Amino acid sequence: MCEDPEEEADIAAFDAPRDGETFPAELVDRLIDGEHPVRAYREYRQISTDVVCREVGMTEANLRAVEAGEGRLTDAQEKAVAALLDVEPDDLRVWL
Repeated sequence: MCEDPEEEADIAAFDAPRDGETFPAELVDRLIDGEHPVRAYREYRQISTDVVCREVGMTEANLRAVEAGEGRLTDAQEKAVAALLDVEPDDLRVWL
């Protein structure tokens, strides 16, 4: 047990169960290794490029460019893809 109440609170918060989905290490490793999040989450959810394109209203060429890091989603596309993949829009952004 710690004598510092703030440190104890931090430890308790860290150890507390978390709500929400957890992701397997394989997915996390792909993201850490720099794979584009749209591709990594899409494949993890087992959603084809055809489904994404149809649901979001984008071309396959555009999606392939995004997944290759050569294109960008519009704000509307980003929100639609995030909803389809059941993640937050921020989860789909590549942070350099």
